[in-house]
Amino acid sequence: MFNMFPGMGAYQLLTRRLSPAQAEDLILSGRTHSAEELYEMGLIDVLAETGDGEAAVMRYIKKRHRQFDANQGLRRAIQAAHPLNYGALIRVAEVWVEQAMALKGRDLELMDYLIRAQQRMQH
Repeated sequence: MFNMFPGMGAYQLLTRRLSPAQAEDLILSGRTHSAEELYEMGLIDVLAETGDGEAAVMRYIKKRHRQFDANQGLRRAIQAAHPLNYGALIRVAEVWVEQAMALKGRDLELMDYLIRAQQRMQH
């Protein structure tokens, strides 16, 4: 919307659960997604009704605990197949900073407008 992209590892983390094309579409679409949509995409593990979050987390932990060794093995395999490379994460952060420093007046005005709109919503 204002010539930026979510940095700080979003792409690397999303591609652990989505294809690279899906991750790119999610990042560049600018859409806000519901929890249900993110669950359907596989980005959210558990949906909870309002007020049931803590109980849902405990159920999830209990269920996963029974398969702890298998889950740990799978996580290690995923990490081996798609490692989070520290150097790559640093480079993404550098690209993001370069992009932020190159923003033009119109982009900064739009960001300022969005900040003011969010502040009005909070009050």
